[in-house]
Amino acid sequence: MMDGLKLVAAIIILVLGVCVGWVGGTLYADIFTVPAAELAAKNEERLTQDAKRREAEARARADQQAQQAEIDMITADYTRRTAEQSAQLAKLEQALSEKPDDPPATGGTSCRVLIPGRVSDQLNRTGRAFAPSHSGQPDAAMPRPR
Repeated sequence: MMDGLKLVAAIIILVLGVCVGWVGGTLYADIFTVPAAELAAKNEERLTQDAKRREAEARARADQQAQQAEIDMITADYTRRTAEQSAQLAKLEQALSEKPDDPPATGGTSCRVLIPGRVSDQLNRTGRAFAPSHSGQPDAAMPRPR
């Protein structure tokens, strides 16, 4: 009977050893391994999100620079056209202030225009100023400036 008791005791010790090993392994995993893996996963996710954020910021910065370049081009074109118009208006005012070329005709059947030739020529140049096309393609309806 002793052998039977030794056998039962050995089986009980073996089962207790397996249980203690399983509980110990589970506690070790819960305390040390799983939190370390979770921390590593969080760090990897944070690095991925940081990279995506940097890419989005770079795209936004490039878009902003492209828009600013377009605004600067439009502003420069507007400034140039304004300066040209101011010069044309100054020439027109100078032509208006000068003495007329021909005195108006008095009487007769012919009807004479009361605008001097210099003023008429300057008005023609001012009225036929070309507006630039912002599309980058020449406008077929507008004659080419010479």
